Amino acid sequence: MGKPIIYPTIIIDDIEYIYINNSAQVKCPTRDSFNKVNWNLVIPETVDFPDNPDVDVTSIGGLAFSGCTSLSSIVMPISITNIYGMAFYQCTSLESISIPASVTKIGAKAFYGCTPVSLKVPSTFAYKRYFNFSKLEDVTIVSGNYLTEGAFRGCTKLTSVVIPYSVRTMQAHAFARCTSLINITLPCSISSKDGFDHSGFDAISVGVEVYRESNNTGEKAQFKYCTSLKNCIITNDLALKARSFSNCKSMETIMMPFAGISYASCFDNCTSLKHLIGEPGQFVSSSQFGGFYNCTSLETITIVDPDLYPSLYKNSDQWDVKTLLNNNEFGGISQYRYANCISLKSVTNILPYVSEILWCGFNGCKSLTSITIPFYVNDIRALAFARCESISSFIFESPASIPIINYSLLKYCVSLTSLDIPPSVTSIEFKSLKHCTGLLSVTIPPTLTSIGEYAFNGCTSLETIIIPSSVTKISDMAFMGCTSLKQVTFQEPASITSISFATFMDCTSLTTVNLASSITNIEKDAFYNCKSLSKINISNSIKNIGVRAFRGCSSLKSFTLPNKLPYISPGTFAECSQLESVFIPPSVTIIYNSAFNKCSSLKSITIPSSVEIICKFAFVNCDSLTSIIIPSSVKSIGKGSFYFCKNLKNVTFEETDLLPTLNDICFRNNAPNNTATYYKSVKNSAPQELLTLAGFSNTVAI
Repeated sequence: MGKPIIYPTIIIDDIEYIYINNSAQVKCPTRDSFNKVNWNLVIPETVDFPDNPDVDVTSIGGLAFSGCTSLSSIVMPISITNIYGMAFYQCTSLESISIPASVTKIGAKAFYGCTPVSLKVPSTFAYKRYFNFSKLEDVTIVSGNYLTEGAFRGCTKLTSVVIPYSVRTMQAHAFARCTSLINITLPCSISSKDGFDHSGFDAISVGVEVYRESNNTGEKAQFKYCTSLKNCIITNDLALKARSFSNCKSMETIMMPFAGISYASCFDNCTSLKHLIGEPGQFVSSSQFGGFYNCTSLETITIVDPDLYPSLYKNSDQWDVKTLLNNNEFGGISQYRYANCISLKSVTNILPYVSEILWCGFNGCKSLTSITIPFYVNDIRALAFARCESISSFIFESPASIPIINYSLLKYCVSLTSLDIPPSVTSIEFKSLKHCTGLLSVTIPPTLTSIGEYAFNGCTSLETIIIPSSVTKISDMAFMGCTSLKQVTFQEPASITSISFATFMDCTSLTTVNLASSITNIEKDAFYNCKSLSKINISNSIKNIGVRAFRGCSSLKSFTLPNKLPYISPGTFAECSQLESVFIPPSVTIIYNSAFNKCSSLKSITIPSSVEIICKFAFVNCDSLTSIIIPSSVKSIGKGSFYFCKNLKNVTFEETDLLPTLNDICFRNNAPNNTATYYKSVKNSAPQELLTLAGFSNTVAI
């Protein structure tokens, strides 16, 4: 191994950089930089060393800016991964800090003594152990999936927070007693949001920016948190505003005999609300966000015009309990409109006023049992029916006009048993049917072109799937965890060219796969742990089989690799415990790490004369292997390649000038008295000693 390359320290814009481990580190500022006023520093993503341009700047060294009181703000590039201890120690003028999502480590006291006003930071490091928050006014969380308990507790000057979609959980007291907090942007992804106690917020709305209203504006939330209010009669003297009755948790009945205007989140969290009665033709919804979000007891909403629809209004004195007659939703059903109305059982008579159902419209309606989407509805947004756990029937009326099955549309609809996707649909999006555990069958139309990531992930009752020839792409993990899936068929002539990452991973009942002849690529983990897979047709058009593609396919007994394959990837057939024979074509030059690890039934294998390298642990624990011929083309056999092949007794090295490079334990723990046979013509010095060190008890020269 050669000596590491050493470059002299370079100076760029008053910053010294040093070359360490093929990357650049910020060492320190120059002496002159300490005399600057309001120094706004932007660290570049790359720097140029002599004869080595574009070197990534990946770290900021320990004590790099310690005591640099001239530093006012700092922006770091996405190449930075490590900020060492005390890097910005006592930078008392540092007001603005921007830390990219790429940073994985911040050392002890890296920002000790800094009192930033503005902060952009991954959620992993949004915590007082890293920063003094006494002056902090606004925060942007740039990545991460959770905010820790008490992360910003007591930041009394904090007024603004932006949290990204990646954040799923916000732990207790994350923003407790942030008494100046005015606005916050929360994504719909957050499932735990109990961190705002005593923060100045009265309530949190998810997915939109929300504001804390002043008590004397009189404009919004007029009756918010009137927790003893049970019944309310609204006249035309009152125009309802945003969140007018939100969190009136004792409210049971609302009568609106005259025109009432329902704005965003007007009745959100009225958890005792059972009946909303609107005088026929008078109730109009102009809500954009919510309206009845989390009205968990809501049983009756009756809004119907008897002059237009007399048959629907004939029993007006007997309210259609637990049924929504949704006849005056002009234009569309808005975001969160009926989300978490867990007593709502059915949705009927969606009339032509409705052309779209927006984001999370019925999300979490756990008692909803059926829905029919009229042909004039042309847009159903993401999460619209997610977590509707009782839906067993979801029907698209013909001729449907829906172009896509949107993101997480029916996710966690665990009672849904079948779905006929209409021919208007060209795409099934990300997680659209994830964890529909009761789904037995799905009909995919010949118009479909793409199936998104996780689309059917966890559909544990799905038994068969036919991929129409129109499909050009199946994304990563689309059918992962479909544990009852037995057969997959690709219709010909097919358009698809690749089986993506983990597409059928953990499909433990899958027995047969008929791959399309158009497929040229099987990506890593594609059929990982398909324990029942016994038959798969592989055409010679396939040029790549990825890492662990068939690992754990313990029912495979034989396999013929395509004749254009250049190598066998790491772990391709690892733990295929019933695999008895494999045909390796003469195109293969490398057998990579653990390719046949624990193939305990593999009795024989012919290594073609094209193979030059057998990597470490390639055939480890192949218990049934009794003999093998190493062709003269093999130049190297890696560590433990045939380790613990406990019945391997005879290994023959074909005639060659030089034996391959052998690791000390290549053939250790083979059969007792295992024997290596080689030709006397080899020119290696002490070949017997070489083979003995590799693990052979006996050597025979012929």
